[in-house]
Amino acid sequence: ILEAMAAGKCVLATRVGGISEFVADGINRLVEPTVGDLAEGLLDFFRRRDDLKEIGRRNILYAEKYTLSNMTRNYMKSYSH
Repeated sequence: ILEAMAAGKCVLATRVGGISEFVADGINRLVEPTVGDLAEGLLDFFRRRDDLKEIGRRNILYAEKYTLSNMTRNYMKSYSH
């Protein structure tokens, strides 16, 4: 998911495991793991076609929080306090 975001792609994911920690519903799509909900999520992206570039841009910025250098910096901060 983070790789797709870093590439500026929109994300359609299901509410399983820790996925909901990375995918903010409303920016991307977070749905129940059913065929119907996945289909509706895809259709929603088609309806929001004009917004997809902006979503991709926001995803790139979001994914930058999880680069190795940023994650290392955050770990070092947490251990230094």
